[in-house]
Parts: sequence; C-alpha cells; structure tokens
Amino acid sequence: MEKTFLSVSEAARVLGMSADWVRLQEKGGKLKAIKSAGGIRLFALEDVQKLAAERRESDGKSTA
Repeated sequence: MEKTFLSVSEAARVLGMSADWVRLQEKGGKLKAIKSAGGIRLFALEDVQKLAAERRESDGKSTA
C-alpha cells in the first residue's frame, strides 16, 4: 500500500492547528517529515492522524 503524504498546510488543517505549530512539532520530534526534491516538507497521513488522536485523547483528560 502506498503512503499518502501531506504538506505542512494540509497537516495543519487535519490537526486543526497552524502551520507554524506543525513545524514546531517536527522540530520537537512529534512528527517526522521528509523533504521533497523541491525542499517541501511532507508528513505521512498516518503520522498526522496518530498525532491528532493523541491530541484528542489528551484534550479529554482532566488536569485536576
């Protein structure tokens, strides 16, 4: 099965966050990016969906 890759802006849309936030997640090691021949960051859809699920899970947890 072929992997689907998303640009920074597409990943941001899926996550409901800004493109800058997505870049910070890459720098922090939460998301792995590959670079296209043209230097564009691409994120595996599977990885983006996993991070989205983690965010939803952590949003549902109480901090009290």
